[in-house]
Amino acid sequence: MKNSLIRHAAVPALLTLAFLTTSAWAQTPPAAKAPESRAAEYVQNHAKKHEDYVERRINRLYGQLKITLEQAPQWSAFAQTMRDNAKRIDDAFKARAEKLPTMNAEDSLQSYAELAQMHAENMQKLSASFNALYATMSDQQKEIADKLFRKPYRHRRDEKRREHGARKPAMAPKQ
Repeated sequence: MKNSLIRHAAVPALLTLAFLTTSAWAQTPPAAKAPESRAAEYVQNHAKKHEDYVERRINRLYGQLKITLEQAPQWSAFAQTMRDNAKRIDDAFKARAEKLPTMNAEDSLQSYAELAQMHAENMQKLSASFNALYATMSDQQKEIADKLFRKPYRHRRDEKRREHGARKPAMAPKQ
């Protein structure tokens, strides 16, 4: 008896749900975005994630390095350099993404070379601002910094990937 009542109540509800969703599917879908706008949207989203990552990295380093009040000016300069570098490279990637659909191979390679050069310049700026901070650190802080910055790039990349929510890639089988 209970099963019969449930079926009599559930069947009309399910049919109504099916009818409503079918009519929603029948509506005209929105126009597909052009590849250029999808690329720009992707770059914009990536820039926001990168900005968030940089802020998390700054906060994490601040705590790990046990920055003191006396080190605040050097720390602020270092943190601002990180932010400026991230903004500069994000802007460059966005500009490249906007131009990429109309670039030929030569232009594409040249723009990539310019990004690599910018990365090198950013690292020089970061190194200089960190050197000023490092000079104010205690021996214990320097030991911590040495360990943090000695990590292989792969470990920092995997850490960044986890923060962005991506899975760690599976290792290729050995042959």
